[in-house]
Amino acid sequence: GLQQIFKILFKSNLNTTQAVEKINSEIEIIPEIKTVLDFIESSERGLVK
Repeated sequence: GLQQIFKILFKSNLNTTQAVEKINSEIEIIPEIKTVLDFIESSERGLVK
């Protein structure tokens, strides 16, 4: 779950938009993951990797 999304977000060579798309298509979205994705998508300043 959460470990997988952090690997995709921070250890892959994808930009944030691509990583979020990959997470949405490949991982079962549980409430904790939805919270992280909502935070990333609503961030005005982006995400520092």
